[in-house]
Amino acid sequence: MMGKSFGWSNTGNSDVGIYIPLAGSNAITGDLKFTKGSDANFGTNDNFGLNFITNNTTRLAISNDGLITINKSLFFIGTGGASFINIAAQSSAPVAPSATGLNFYSDADGNLSWTKKNGADTFNRTFGGTFSANRMKLLQDTDGTMAELTDIVNTYYFRNGTLLAVAPNTAYYFDSKTAGIAPHTSPTLRRFKFLNDGVIDTMVFNIYQNANGSNQDCMIYLYNQTTNTDYLLLTYQSDFGANTNVSFYADVLSDAIIVNTSDYYSMKLLTGAFTTTPTRYSFEVGLQIKHT
Repeated sequence: MMGKSFGWSNTGNSDVGIYIPLAGSNAITGDLKFTKGSDANFGTNDNFGLNFITNNTTRLAISNDGLITINKSLFFIGTGGASFINIAAQSSAPVAPSATGLNFYSDADGNLSWTKKNGADTFNRTFGGTFSANRMKLLQDTDGTMAELTDIVNTYYFRNGTLLAVAPNTAYYFDSKTAGIAPHTSPTLRRFKFLNDGVIDTMVFNIYQNANGSNQDCMIYLYNQTTNTDYLLLTYQSDFGANTNVSFYADVLSDAIIVNTSDYYSMKLLTGAFTTTPTRYSFEVGLQIKHT
């Protein structure tokens, strides 16, 4: 059936239905178009739209307000880049669904977004990013929660040999090389680079001494040799006892100590102005770095 026109008028709120065969000898073989003629005078409250019905069930409905309702799956069968969904960017997020579910949309920058309805949670979700080339993101084959980049932590250990003579008011440098290498007063001989950019989260300092010292402050720093910058991590005193091992813990995330992979660093122990000097220092440091 080609070139067939249907005319109707509707002056009230009653429904008007047109049944068009889609199969058989009278099936449509050309384009199906609906146009509004001079006698098609529909009010805003008229229940007018297109309804495609199979097995007495509406599968596709286009209502008078432009809302499209689909009661079955939607298939895109084009190939070679011909099948896609284009969504106009929204200057503001659509409201959340009135019931459960989600509203899928593009935000003002073209980012994949949706707003959901789940009790009091009606907040928007957005995926975004600026790429310099095509990228593929792969998900792990396991259940779990996706981690933020700042949730990924690397731990660095700095182990050293014994410092037999501990001088007051002296800076000793040590690095992350093999345990047993004593600290040195020259930072260039005890330097390292981090393997990832990040921010220092926590630090643990373990120390053993033979002879007890006095209670003057000693400081542990991260020293950036490239920029000649000291970052204070911990302050302690050496009066914790003879032949004793103690551990000190510091949460320094709020200090926002940023590290990178290009600069040279050293761990630095600055001894205090001892009135009683401790002897035979052995110590190690553990640093946790959060990715940025």
